[in-house]
Amino acid sequence: MNKIIFLLTGFFIFLGANVIPLSPLTAILKDKNIKEAIVTINPRDTKEIPLIYQITDKIIKEYGGVPVFGLYEDFNNKIDIEYKTNNEIKKDTYYLQTKALPSKKIDIDNMKFDNRFYFVIDEDSAFIIDNLGNMRWFANIDKTKFIQKPKMFILNNMSFDIINGKIFMLNMQDSAKLLNIDDNLFKINNDDITLIDKKFKILDKWKIPFEVDIFSNISSLYYGNDDLFITYKDSIIKLDKKSKIKWIFGGDKNEFELVDATGSKIVCDNCDFSKVENVQEIRFLNNKDIIYIIVFDNNINAKAIIYKLDEKLLTNEILWEYKIKDEILRGNAIYRDNFHTIFIDYKDINKNLHILEFVWGENLPTINIKIENALKAIPFDISDFLRR
Repeated sequence: MNKIIFLLTGFFIFLGANVIPLSPLTAILKDKNIKEAIVTINPRDTKEIPLIYQITDKIIKEYGGVPVFGLYEDFNNKIDIEYKTNNEIKKDTYYLQTKALPSKKIDIDNMKFDNRFYFVIDEDSAFIIDNLGNMRWFANIDKTKFIQKPKMFILNNMSFDIINGKIFMLNMQDSAKLLNIDDNLFKINNDDITLIDKKFKILDKWKIPFEVDIFSNISSLYYGNDDLFITYKDSIIKLDKKSKIKWIFGGDKNEFELVDATGSKIVCDNCDFSKVENVQEIRFLNNKDIIYIIVFDNNINAKAIIYKLDEKLLTNEILWEYKIKDEILRGNAIYRDNFHTIFIDYKDINKNLHILEFVWGENLPTINIKIENALKAIPFDISDFLRR
């Protein structure tokens, strides 16, 4: 069945569909009888691929229908919905005409990856682009609304309701700092670090076994296998579940010797760990003593680095390094385990935001995007968001 939805004064007029005014590239197809829905946003041309995602019955109940995400702006979008109703499989096709959105200057050098989405924060808005630079979600930031408990997608102390287009500032007390790393939420006080979920339920807690200034000296945290990795000043500190320091990497108390691939000790004349951010532990070897740590060095000569650490031998090998040519204000590096890639975003001194993504082990980015006057980016997956 084909269902055409017309746009009039900013709203879709159709008995069974509501477009979200605050998020003009999303809609909700109102039908509580739909079960096990699969949504397909068809591409505009042959260079693009369909966006396909599943909607659980829980999400359909929560939104009162099927959320539609990833529409193209200024386009008559074709959306296929395959679903169950009364134990019968059906398929409907909708056409949704959208309006143009505020333009953003986006330059793309490479676009070899398929089906990538990047969430971007601007001065007064947030938006999601695909790997071709098409805007697929948009919302204005209203900084007057505050909430105590985050419930949705979180970035830069803001909570984003992707479907409804609502954006909230997180209301944290002055004595605490909130970090959101790799879907983990950490609340940092002067005496302890607490791992919490998005309903503020406490999942784990560590005592800080060293003197710390929370607002300037802890720049990132990572949690894995009951251990906590802390970037503190110019060091990476690993704490076990009982808050005992297991080792220190970098800084004046560094316990690791730098070696090459053969295990031979080497001397590094430029091993400055200051302003390191977004530590991530990567475990995909059978050897339990070998871990990878990815960091972004925010010095003047910025770079992303993957360190291969042998915890038993206390040795460190620089496995991969990418030097940033631009003079930067701030940067970040993330390992994407679902794609086995490295994601980098950084803001240069001219206020341009750069998005890079590398196939593991390669020295040149497969994705290279520059966005004028943007602040921050992070990978986004609508399936992960709807799985919450």
